[in-house]
Amino acid sequence: LTAVIPPQLSALRRISATATARARPQASAWQTVRSEELRAKLSLSWCPPGCLGSPAEAACTNGHKAAFRVLAGIGGAVRFWEKLAGSPGRIDTDFPWLLSDPSLLNLRAKRAWLHARLDALVGCNA
Repeated sequence: LTAVIPPQLSALRRISATATARARPQASAWQTVRSEELRAKLSLSWCPPGCLGSPAEAACTNGHKAAFRVLAGIGGAVRFWEKLAGSPGRIDTDFPWLLSDPSLLNLRAKRAWLHARLDALVGCNA
């Protein structure tokens, strides 16, 4: 094992040194990474007008709980949660399995669902 690891480490150091020499200054490299991360998050939750839904909505519609959990964990369910908060009745009718795990919905969607349920029970629209 010791005969294998040092050559691999030296190869990684050479690659790292080469990449660092060609890279932009530290601050702009960090800004590039951050902007790429934000762009990726936006692409996961963004949907043009008239489209069927975001990847998170597609995962929910098809019952892919693990895929939805991953998308929610990386910020890809924000747009879907906003849609659910706007029409909380869909949680009961279309996606009841989201209620089985509290981490699958954000606070705003949970509050909207709870408010809609309480309104239905009490019979008021306050």
